[in-house]
Amino acid sequence: MAARHVRSAKTGCHGGTDRGLGAYLTAAATSPTESFRVLYSSLAASCGEQRSVLLLARGRAPIGNSFPPALDLEAASSAVEAFLG
Repeated sequence: MAARHVRSAKTGCHGGTDRGLGAYLTAAATSPTESFRVLYSSLAASCGEQRSVLLLARGRAPIGNSFPPALDLEAASSAVEAFLG
């Protein structure tokens, strides 16, 4: 049952790729609103923690690169577009 739960949850944080995390980092670095920068930083940290736990649960190594490269605005928009409807 636990393995089934892990498989169903593996799509968290934008499909389990560094693109979602990179999008949050870009937003945190470029948002003109301080409260949004704090929010995006928190989301990035949460996403990284979630991915590490899911990788460990699947018997894989946790995230090695804590801070993947930030994405430009177009790439970040593409990464989250499918989740915004």
